Amino acid sequence: MTRLGKTVLYCWVAFLTGRNLWGQSRPIPPGFLTGQAARFVLGQKNFSDISFCTPLSDDPLQCPYPTDSHLGAISGIAIAGNKLIVADSSYLHPPNNNRVLIYNDLNALKNQPPGSLVLPNVVLGQADFTSSASGTSASLMNQPVGVATDGVRLFVADWLNNRVLIYNQIPETNGAAANVVVGQQSFDTADFGAGSGRLRRPNSVSTDGTRLLIADTLNNRILVYNRIPTQNGAAADVVLGQPNFDGSKALPAAANTLQNPMSATTDGQRLIITDLGNSRVLIYNDINNIQSGAAADVVVGQPDFTSTSPGNTSTSLDFPRYAYSDGTRLLIVDSGNNRILIYNKIPTENGMAADLVLGQEDFLGLMEACAASNLTLPYAVASDGEMLFVSDSFSRRVLGFQPSPALVYQHGVVNAASFSTAAQTAACGVMLPQPPVAPGGLVSIFGTGLAGTDTPITADSLPRPTKLGGVQVKFNGIPAPLLYVSPTQINAQVPFELTGYSASVEVEKDTPTGPVVSAAVAAGVANGAPGIFTPSQTGDGPGMIFHTDYTPVTDESPAVPGETLIAFATGLGTVDQPVTTGATAQFGAMGSITLSGPAPVFVEQTITVTIGGVSHSYTPAIGESLDITVQNLANLINDGDPTVTATVNVADISIDLRARITGEAGVGVPYSASVSEGGNLTLTLGDSDQVPGSIVFQGTPEPGQTVTVNLGGTDYSYTTVSGDTPASVVNQLTNLINSDPSVAATADPANGVIHLELREGNADAIIPYTVSISSVAKLTASVEGKTNVPTTMHLAGTATPGQTVNINLGGTLYSYTTTAQDTLESVVTALTNLVNGDPNVSATADLANLKISLQLRNPDSGLTISVAASVSATPSFTATAAYQHLVTGVTNVINSVSAAIGSVLPLVPGDILFSGIPVPGQFVTVTLQDTPYSYTAAAGDTLQIVLNKLTDLINGDPNVSATVDLTNFKISLALRNTNSGLKITFSVSASPAADLLMLTRSTTDTVNVSVIFAGPLNGTVGLYQVVFALPDTIEPNPKAALWLKQNLIIFGSISEFDIFSNPVEFPIAAAQ
Repeated sequence: MTRLGKTVLYCWVAFLTGRNLWGQSRPIPPGFLTGQAARFVLGQKNFSDISFCTPLSDDPLQCPYPTDSHLGAISGIAIAGNKLIVADSSYLHPPNNNRVLIYNDLNALKNQPPGSLVLPNVVLGQADFTSSASGTSASLMNQPVGVATDGVRLFVADWLNNRVLIYNQIPETNGAAANVVVGQQSFDTADFGAGSGRLRRPNSVSTDGTRLLIADTLNNRILVYNRIPTQNGAAADVVLGQPNFDGSKALPAAANTLQNPMSATTDGQRLIITDLGNSRVLIYNDINNIQSGAAADVVVGQPDFTSTSPGNTSTSLDFPRYAYSDGTRLLIVDSGNNRILIYNKIPTENGMAADLVLGQEDFLGLMEACAASNLTLPYAVASDGEMLFVSDSFSRRVLGFQPSPALVYQHGVVNAASFSTAAQTAACGVMLPQPPVAPGGLVSIFGTGLAGTDTPITADSLPRPTKLGGVQVKFNGIPAPLLYVSPTQINAQVPFELTGYSASVEVEKDTPTGPVVSAAVAAGVANGAPGIFTPSQTGDGPGMIFHTDYTPVTDESPAVPGETLIAFATGLGTVDQPVTTGATAQFGAMGSITLSGPAPVFVEQTITVTIGGVSHSYTPAIGESLDITVQNLANLINDGDPTVTATVNVADISIDLRARITGEAGVGVPYSASVSEGGNLTLTLGDSDQVPGSIVFQGTPEPGQTVTVNLGGTDYSYTTVSGDTPASVVNQLTNLINSDPSVAATADPANGVIHLELREGNADAIIPYTVSISSVAKLTASVEGKTNVPTTMHLAGTATPGQTVNINLGGTLYSYTTTAQDTLESVVTALTNLVNGDPNVSATADLANLKISLQLRNPDSGLTISVAASVSATPSFTATAAYQHLVTGVTNVINSVSAAIGSVLPLVPGDILFSGIPVPGQFVTVTLQDTPYSYTAAAGDTLQIVLNKLTDLINGDPNVSATVDLTNFKISLALRNTNSGLKITFSVSASPAADLLMLTRSTTDTVNVSVIFAGPLNGTVGLYQVVFALPDTIEPNPKAALWLKQNLIIFGSISEFDIFSNPVEFPIAAAQ
């Protein structure tokens, strides 16, 4: 039916009944699917960001003031035409904003851009959107929790003011005053009471345009006004749940009693009441002839009118808060079970079963989560005939569910490398059942009828299209680039822009009759959910592991201990450089400069960095720290260089250079760095650990120095002799290196440089290189004891010529440079003579012990004079391994990657962490090695009971003991004999899984391997490479198991959980 057709139908029904049905009686949309996800969220940036505060707040759960962009603890919800009305207040939990928000354009809300925070147009109960004070007047409220409308008027259940407010027109201005108050004689009183004109904590209000229904919750009754009141303090016409208007106590459960009723609604024929305290919904078949004290005709959630036990099946309820019928179907907000139940036909017999459930994956589910498919204390619903809007109170959001065909399987969005369906992520402190995917990673989406054609289509253009073969995929409304489309599988890239911990995924396909959008499914999201590719494309068996020359590791070409390898993966998450979703990974060419030397600076030296012919020079001041020096140098580069940007790495005292233009445009731009002589500052050009590159020699070699160049683990060494120059060393080493099968060396003796290139046929090889020079004896100078005068300076080492010894006295520098004739004693004497020229300090030489004693000339002067000592030298023989040009840019993943080889099953000792609620008949098993210990949950079992039972069973094991932690829902396992050397694996499972989630945590029988690099592979979409090094001591293994892990980072903080990849196999041979 078209939108116009639905409008005509509503008007025709209203004409026949004489009532306005634009309010809460709009049809419950048909075609929902159990467990489907919402496709719309209001009040938060995404489904799992449940904060209320602005960025100025430290606590995301407690906000010092409200805003117009975020919702607080919401409750009632209503729709009037194209307006959405939300009670932004709750007595269940904070924040309580004491206001009602009105959004004037519901259609625009439903089509809001992804990640946007739509602002309301009107606030009631407050003068503005930043106030939240309670009050008792015609324009103030105190915990308004229920809202209703007939399309013209607005009704508000003002909980703590014990009243219902009536606005004769839905307000268009902030802070508007109500026209009529029910439950009080005036707007400035808030007393509670019984009787026909009093209220006590009314939770909700509803109307069919003629009648007014109030759930008078703490009076344990429903009040019916046959005509909407127009005067303050009007008396009700009918009372239900009590024998008369004076009754208010909770009476034993019967067909005519209530305990804390939360809502009363009508479809024009029936009256539907949620009886919260009795965990049931009552149906009165004829509201038009109802009398005070009448008995209900049908009970839902219980087998009869006297039963009150809560439950979480298709026939039971737990604390239902809201229910309504559209005349055909019945919907119940089953708040205690965190779900919505829908009955395709209004029950006519007691205890009838619901047909489908929203908010849980099945009728046994009890999960309380802020995922796209879950609810946390849902409060009320409203429908516009196309979408069902749910006020998800504890998660501070409104969710929109829209019925659509089931195209994507539940848990059908998985990592495209591992295909893992393991639950490994969390949202809002609850483990989610969906397998995690990561922004930027590749995913496979499985289902049926995903495409309008039977022929698979592969994307052959870049950037990858967001529509392929008439198919689109969206994550939280963000279009995803597509790589492959077929009726049963879609391969796509998760948008880098996706945020949060849970996403709503939809598939849209073109058909001859128009576009079809799938029912939304939830996907777990984590910034790092690794999967390793396998040649079998199943996620099992041999992995896509390569040598550094990009030849595969196979049985014929196995890995060896100490070797550097590459694993191809996906799902490693966001990176530290900008990247465009769907486009090939391209990053600005890069280089780096590292500064080293004494800190603070004692001798002025000028640092010059030249990039593509543009020079930048900086001279640090005496006493300046190295971190300030690199920052000032970086500022100069950023302000004056057209080719690169400079970023300071304070930890390494280095500057990272990045070409301003991404891609290969900056590759080959030459850069160099130098420092003037006279001090100990040195510069090293970075990103220099792989061939092609260069080695630059400076200074004068001394006899007996060994120069070693290491190429991918192979050493080429030369020991200097008397008469050697940098040119002769360059020639000698070049000849040695040219025996290498993969690397060619070219000598430039005039400039003291060796150029290294990959030989033909090795263009893709990754060969790291380093250079080192053995040291020769030098002078050392140190201050003994205190660093203020009086103190003692000590000299040691060898007094070779050209070394400058510095003594800094409170900023005054005294320096002596050694000659060929000097001895340690002569240096001590020379320095003593220099210091004795100081007006405040005297020096005494101790030649026998090579010390200089420093004293204040006037001990009573009160002067504090600092002392520092250092030795600098005219540059001796140095070698720098460095690129002379920017190289192809790479970028690292933000969430660091760890790798290990060995068993992926955890070993005792370890922990088993539990989350969720057990259901009767659920079979929970802990397996120790091959021995299972199982417990079957019984009716009434809590999670604590299940943990106690399992602990008792495990403690019968001869080798393992178990300790239960009921506060943190954890069982800790330990070896009875810690010296036994036993390796006992453990695992845990539940059948059916329902909402009981379990994680294992322990040391494993593995060997950690060093991860050298983890980031996107240049020129690809969604493909990452992990470069790792095998330990030299690793044992040979024809089927070594490699797995990756990343931390499950929650709200920006490292958690106690990790997300693991699929384990893949590769052969390791014995060392050659």
